[in-house]
This record gives sequence, structure tokens and C-alpha cells, in this order.
Amino acid sequence: LLEREIGEVTVRAQMVIPGDNLRLRGIRMDVEILEEDNSPAKCRIYNLESQMYEEDNLQKRNRFYQAKKDSKGLKRGEKNWNKLPDLYMIMIMDYDFFGKDNMMYVFENVCREFPDIEYNDGLKFIYFNVNGKNGGTKTIKQLLSYLNNSKIESVTNETIGRIHNYVSSVKESAEVREH
Repeated sequence: LLEREIGEVTVRAQMVIPGDNLRLRGIRMDVEILEEDNSPAKCRIYNLESQMYEEDNLQKRNRFYQAKKDSKGLKRGEKNWNKLPDLYMIMIMDYDFFGKDNMMYVFENVCREFPDIEYNDGLKFIYFNVNGKNGGTKTIKQLLSYLNNSKIESVTNETIGRIHNYVSSVKESAEVREH
């Protein structure tokens, strides 16, 4: 979905970051993926969420999630802000929040007056619409189609076939069936 190779990853499901005290809200992430990069002290964090119901304030929710993730990104006393990991907030939805019938929407911070100035703060918000018709690549369309209907008929290439085999084995797990 990111249209690039990724390195070694660690996947953590159902990650929780509690509020700083009992009156403040925490977050529960569907999946957190940590990608180690070979560059010095660099890693990327992907917060992957599946949004199954329409929500009016999705942008503010993602801003809050991003802030909670970033608040855990540096150790106390760290003075090198470049050690803050790049963060990808990825939302996979079965509806088109932005109403443009696109498969994907990528948001990055940009200067309105001078869009050619790079503002590389390491933050991206990516929204995937499994029902979108426009934008994206053939590969993205195939994967989103599979995510929308994870049945053998939706397997269109070897990579999606491997994903389907994994999904099928997880669905056969007694623990998963119980939940």
C-alpha cells in the first residue's frame, strides 16, 4: 500500500497508550508496526487502523492518536529531535470520507504559500478507501479489493495469495472464532 519496499518489521496488535491520569483519554491502536531502518537511529512507526463505521471527526481523532504516539517517541532528556520516529497514520475504510471516489488520500504538512518547500516532519496521514475507483495503482486496487472481500475469489496475485493463506489460518484459530 505504501508503494515502496519496507525493512524488517515488528508487529504489535491492540497497543494501548493510557491517559496520563484517570481524567485524560488514552488510545487503543488496532495494529502498530515498527520498521527499523539502516540509517542512523532511524525507524518508522505505522499506526494501522481499520475504520468500520463512519465518523464525523476523523481528522481530529487521528491528530489525537498522532500526538499520543509522538509523546512516547523520545526518552526523557533527549535533545536530538531527529530521533523522533517517522509516523504513518494509516486508516483503511469501507467508505469514502472525503467524497472524491479515490482509493487513497495522502496528507503531509506543506507550506500553503510555497508548496515546493519541503517540510519533512516525518508525519503522514494515509486514508485508504476499499471502494474507491480513482487514484492509486493496479496493485493497490487489487489489495484494497481483497481487504474488502477476503475470499479466494479476490486473490489476484502471489502476494495477495500469501496474505489470503495467512488470513485463512488466522480465521481457523479457535481463539479468533470465539471472538
